[in-house]
Amino acid sequence: MRQRFPVWLALLLAGCTCPQEQPGPMVRGLLALAREAAQERMAQPPPPEADTLQRLDRLAREVRDLLHTKRPVEAMNEVLFARHGFAGDAHDLSLQSALLHQVLDRRRGSCIGLSGLYLALGERLNLPLAGVLVPQHMLVKTRGTAGRLVELLKQGRSMPRSWYVQRYAVPPGNPLYLETELSVDQTLAVLRYNLANDLRDHQRFRGALEHYRQVVAVLPRFAEAQANMALTLYRLGRLSEAEQAYRAAQAANPALPDLERNLRLLRREAGRPTSAPDRP
Repeated sequence: MRQRFPVWLALLLAGCTCPQEQPGPMVRGLLALAREAAQERMAQPPPPEADTLQRLDRLAREVRDLLHTKRPVEAMNEVLFARHGFAGDAHDLSLQSALLHQVLDRRRGSCIGLSGLYLALGERLNLPLAGVLVPQHMLVKTRGTAGRLVELLKQGRSMPRSWYVQRYAVPPGNPLYLETELSVDQTLAVLRYNLANDLRDHQRFRGALEHYRQVVAVLPRFAEAQANMALTLYRLGRLSEAEQAYRAAQAANPALPDLERNLRLLRREAGRPTSAPDRP
């Protein structure tokens, strides 16, 4: 019996996968973040946006040509990983590994950088893809309750949910991790988190704090962002605000590494009892 493709795939094959003429919100956001990063770091500006769009669309045309014989994720994986040799680097947490034009140049990126590329390419082709968070990691999935998880550090392989729960210690009770299909704004907030981390690492604490605030305004239960914002507030001497951010991180993920130790140190410096209850 002939296999029936889902309706959304039939629509794709009917000609809905032509690259968009104008960039969509995901691509616009990625391009804007690259400009912000260059300004914040006083670095060389990114290449002209038209060049980045042309490079994306060349990849998109290759994917589109495969959609008559392959499902979208398999087509994306073949083009990016098999033909063009893109690779993930779990240890490179630098800002460069997350920016779209840098990932295209180096054909290498962090989980955040490859997720941004994958989602940008999917947007150019109108594919139903979304970003997904687990603690300290980002991946992509096809939209829907039975959507396929796409692990970009393993060349787009589909890993079971149990693998993420165990490997990344997904906290129960926080639907942001593994359960939520991130919106465009939420995905861009995760990428902005990388910029905030870079500024903090270069002692640019006020700039980092502004970006962390933008991140947690969109993703209040993003424990890593709350914890790093707390550390930045601590470095600025704003101890009461730092404790509030640490408590928000603790509520979002009680098992976040070093959280208890940092809270004890902060309480000691603020002159509060270190045995104070952890809940507000």
